[in-house]
Amino acid sequence: MIGLLGVNPESWRLQQLLPVLSARHIPNQPIFPWLLAAEVRDASIECSYDSLRMTGPDGELFFDLMYVISLGFEQLPEALYKLELLRELRSRGTRIVNSVEAIEGCRNKVNMTLKMVSAGVNMPRTLITESVHLAVDFIKSNRPCVLKPITGLQGRGIIMIPPEMREGDIIDYVSWFQAKYGKDVIYVQSFIEHPQYDIRVLVIGDEVVSKMRRFNPEGWRTNIAVGAQPLPSKDPVDDIALHAAQAVGGEVVGVDILPSVKGEYYVLEVNAFPGWQGLQEVTDRNIAEAVADYLCSLL
Repeated sequence: MIGLLGVNPESWRLQQLLPVLSARHIPNQPIFPWLLAAEVRDASIECSYDSLRMTGPDGELFFDLMYVISLGFEQLPEALYKLELLRELRSRGTRIVNSVEAIEGCRNKVNMTLKMVSAGVNMPRTLITESVHLAVDFIKSNRPCVLKPITGLQGRGIIMIPPEMREGDIIDYVSWFQAKYGKDVIYVQSFIEHPQYDIRVLVIGDEVVSKMRRFNPEGWRTNIAVGAQPLPSKDPVDDIALHAAQAVGGEVVGVDILPSVKGEYYVLEVNAFPGWQGLQEVTDRNIAEAVADYLCSLL
C-alpha cells in the first residue's frame, strides 16, 4: 500500500494522485500527521495511525511506501517530531519518498547550501552567521543582497537590501530580520541580476519531467505564490537540476535555478515538497502519472 502524507485534505497534488493510483489498482490512502502517534509501552515504541497499529507488515496498518506531499512544519519541535516519526516508520519497513534526510536537508537552507556547494553546485555568494556585524560587512561588500529565512517557503520572508541603503539602516534591518525570521541565524546572498524570471525544474528519479520559467514583470521575486506567471522553458539546465537533486539525495524534487544577465546559472534551492500545478500548465505530460510511475517502480 502507498500512503500519501500531507497536511491538506484538499491538496491539489493529493487529488491528482489518488485517482491515478486507484486506476492502477494500487492500494493507497491519504495520511494526515495529526492522526499519527508514537507510544512508548513496555520499553518499545508503538506507532499508530487513527488508533491502528503500524508495527510492520504484521500490524493492523502497513505502508510499503509513503510519499510525503507536505509536512507543514514551521516550528522546530514540530519538525523534529515528524521527522523522527518518519524515521521510525522507515525502521519498520516503510520506504519514505523523499527520504527523511532529503526532507531535512531541503527544509534547512544551511544544510542544503553546504551539501550542494560541497558537491560543486553553483550557488550565489552566501554568508551564514549569527553575527549582525559580520552580516553587515558582507552586505556592504556585496550589495544588493537578499536576506532569506533558513526555513522559508514560497518566497515568504525574503527581503532585498538595496545598494543605496545606509549602514545604520542595514544594521537595523538585519537585526529586525534576525529576530523575526532567522531565530538567531542570518542567511544572506548576493543578489543576481536576472531577466525577471527563474526556472523551476521538476526532477523525478533521474529524469527531468517538466520545467518552466517563472516570469514576474512586476518585481524581482519569481515565486508563483507572489504573482509570477508560468511559461514554457527550453533552458539548458537539465544537467544542473539533476546534479542539485543528487547532491541533496532528492527523488521527487523541484530545483530552482536563476539565470544571470551574463548567461550564468545559479541554483537557489531544492524543494522536497514540490508543487506541480504551474508545471502542468506548460507541459503535455501528465505529471501525476509520472510521479505514480516512479512510486510504483519502488514497490
